[in-house]
Amino acid sequence: PQHFDQPDQVRASHILFRLEQDASPEKVTAALKKAEGATERAKKEDFAKLAGELSEEPGAAERGGDLNFFPQKGAMVEAFANAAFKLKKGDITTEPVRTEFGYHIIKVTDRKAGGKQSFDEAKPQIQAFLSRERKRVAIDEVIASLRQKADVKLNIAAPAAAPGAPATAVTPPVSVPPKK
Repeated sequence: PQHFDQPDQVRASHILFRLEQDASPEKVTAALKKAEGATERAKKEDFAKLAGELSEEPGAAERGGDLNFFPQKGAMVEAFANAAFKLKKGDITTEPVRTEFGYHIIKVTDRKAGGKQSFDEAKPQIQAFLSRERKRVAIDEVIASLRQKADVKLNIAAPAAAPGAPATAVTPPVSVPPKK
């Protein structure tokens, strides 16, 4: 059951203005101005269309900037997730959010409260887990069987002697009989 705890999640869309972390002050100012302009437009226009038009994120046009649901920790960079979780459903950030990728304008489109998944929600995950576990056990049994039946021969030749060095004896091949 502990594997089916769900944290609070938000669904967000964003418009990204890419900016290198070591960008010059001029580039930072230019990206910030573009992001601030987009923030003003986002208050009046359809966010998905605007994301498709302005976002510098690959795939933003097809998805309208949608990032789907994510928890506060682990899925997104911290500054982005923290900003998204402060917003209510339908809200847009009042100021661009700076991350390692650049400036983001964020709109929260939905929220999910955390809690335990119901059995019906968890059923596909449980079935996949049990299937993987059965396969792992079967593979382990096959490997153990093959190891028991194996007739391993080690043919290790002695290293070649350096010129002028005394010759060493060559080790004969070793045969390891199968386990019974």
